[in-house]
Formats: sequence, structure tokens, C-alpha cells
Amino acid sequence: MIKKKKFYLIFFFLFVSCGFEPIYSSKNINFSIDEIQKKNNPLNNEFARTLKTFSNSDVDNKLIIEIESKKYVETKSKDSKGNPNVYELSMILNIGINEKNNNNFIKKEFKQSINFNNQDDKFQLSQYQKELEQLLINKIIDDVLIYLSNI
Repeated sequence: MIKKKKFYLIFFFLFVSCGFEPIYSSKNINFSIDEIQKKNNPLNNEFARTLKTFSNSDVDNKLIIEIESKKYVETKSKDSKGNPNVYELSMILNIGINEKNNNNFIKKEFKQSINFNNQDDKFQLSQYQKELEQLLINKIIDDVLIYLSNI
């Protein structure tokens, strides 16, 4: 019984003091998004909403960001009857970054793509495509945050 208590105590101290910290905490972000300029479409709105959450208002590095995004769904392969078998979903985010303190303007393009198989149930296919879109948005946002942190 005493060995069991020692084990739990050691286990507790090992995992409490492991130094866990969220990757995108406000301490690690050295920029603040002051304004996001975009055309009003669902994909741009999703990128803007997600980017706005990763802003640190305590820093002096204020950015004005311009967003333009595009989504493509292409047929990659077809069966013998000519019906699509495999699709490729691609997303491109063109971002323009303007520092409010300086007049530096930087343009950068981020692209992610993923292949997926066709399904007989078209509703299930559209739901799966929406999940993949959200996955690609998250991957692109990760790339953008890493890029913005290194400016």
C-alpha cells in the first residue's frame, strides 16, 4: 500500500512539473493583428475569424493584414465509366502583411491540398469535404502563425 502511494506521488510530481505550455499562448505571439481586410465570402471570413483569435494586444508590433483565399476541387482520377474516383481539395491563402509602425508590405502565399475518395452518398461526401476544408484551414493558419512569428 505504501509503495502504491509513493508511486502515485512520484507520478504526480513528474507530470505536474513537466512544463506543459500551450503552443499558441499569448506569451509566444509577438504580434497584434490590428485590422483584417478581406472580401466578404465564407472562406475569407473563416480565415479572418481564426486569425483574429491569435492576436496579442500587449505588443507594439501591430499588423494590418489583407486576405484573399481560394478553394479548388479537382478530379484526380476516374473509373472506366468516366465517374470520378479521387478528388483533390486545394486551398490557397494569399496574405498581404503591412506593419503599422513601418511601411513594409510583404506578400506571401500559403497552399495546402489533400486527396480524398468519392463516395456513393453525396450528402456524406459533402460533410466529409467540409471536415477536410476545416483541416486545411487549420494547417494553413498554423503556417501563417509560424510565418508571422518569425517576421
